[in-house]
Amino acid sequence: MKKLFLGIFLVIGILSFGKQRITVKSKSYCTDYLGAAGYDNESITGDGTPGEYYMFKKCVINGRTYYGDDATDSDKEYHRAALRIYYNSDLQKEYFSELIDNAERVYIKTGVTIEDEGGGNFGVNVKKIIVK
Repeated sequence: MKKLFLGIFLVIGILSFGKQRITVKSKSYCTDYLGAAGYDNESITGDGTPGEYYMFKKCVINGRTYYGDDATDSDKEYHRAALRIYYNSDLQKEYFSELIDNAERVYIKTGVTIEDEGGGNFGVNVKKIIVK
């Protein structure tokens, strides 16, 4: 009986520290691109998938608005509105980075599942976005 309870608490503990997955509702987007975060050590996931953090002034995800800034003022509290986009190849990453740099908005497709990484950070596969 003790082992059963211990196992249940262990599973609950593991799940509580994982990234939360959410289903995207209509009109979810990010706008006013600030630039890529440039985390060299985080540009590739543990399984070798290339990815990049893109910082925005504003992201609206499922009706909730997140505001970001470039954090150049060290006295100001830093806010995040970021998409971590995962790619299938480095070539695809370069292509979409150029598109995002020149886009007005990056939309997240309705009905897809994305990762809520907390603090205004969201992880999404490149197939789940529309760049306009």
